[in-house]
Amino acid sequence: MKKKTPQFRNEAEERDFWQSHDSTEYVDWKKAERLTLANLKPSVKTISLRLPVTFTPAAESSCYSTSSLYV
Repeated sequence: MKKKTPQFRNEAEERDFWQSHDSTEYVDWKKAERLTLANLKPSVKTISLRLPVTFTPAAESSCYSTSSLYV
């Protein structure tokens, strides 16, 4: 029998909980169903990131260029 998922006061409390607990104790993933969220619209927002210099060589050696690393 699975444990009952606790009620959370806010998203931060829920995030902290799931970082320290295994979801398989609370959710039967064998019963999970694939879900399509057809009405979601992608959003585009420009952001600026400051990355350490050591990040650049790793990005260059990967399949992504530094100019295509968007969040």
